[in-house]
Amino acid sequence: MKNFLLSFVCLASFLSSYAQYTGARYVEVVGVGEVTLEADSVIIYITLEADKEADVVAAEKRLKEYLTLNKISLSALENTYDDFYTYYEGKKEFSTYIRDYALTVKDESFEDDLYNHFYDDAIFYVADYVDYIYDENDGVDESKLVEAAVADAKMKAEKLAKLLGANLGKVLYVVQEDNSAEEYFEEDYYYYDEIVEQYTIRVAFELY
Repeated sequence: MKNFLLSFVCLASFLSSYAQYTGARYVEVVGVGEVTLEADSVIIYITLEADKEADVVAAEKRLKEYLTLNKISLSALENTYDDFYTYYEGKKEFSTYIRDYALTVKDESFEDDLYNHFYDDAIFYVADYVDYIYDENDGVDESKLVEAAVADAKMKAEKLAKLLGANLGKVLYVVQEDNSAEEYFEEDYYYYDEIVEQYTIRVAFELY
């Protein structure tokens, strides 16, 4: 019953657009142009933590050896944070050394490789999230989005015209929706592995 009511409402909406516009019958449709952008690379976060600085240094060496083994340039590994602090339990003093890294790679699956390889190494911690990097030059040409939106609108209008037993004529007007052509590159990286860039328009076609 709900589907029938929805179909009836949609048909009524279509027919209401089948009206007089500057002396012509017309139909109005919404066209959407959409392109999906995939991340160019990811940032993996790694922490080394131990009671002795020498253990952290040794762990760093193991990490670099593993990267070299996997043909990943050591320049992709950035030391982002170093810290050392002491604390007491009763009268006994303890020390902790921490070193953080950001590793930039092309393949997100390398995060799992790192995690599995160093799983039994108590000094290593591989974060369970990554940041995705998009090249700011990867933005889609807006004219292509507009073309895609117009093509989508025309396809929908042709279907409606056939339903109404009419032919599709010239474009009477085009209105850009408020949410069109959003700018996604305000930051250097994101939490999403893909970004959808979208352009939405309303188009009225003459019917004859």
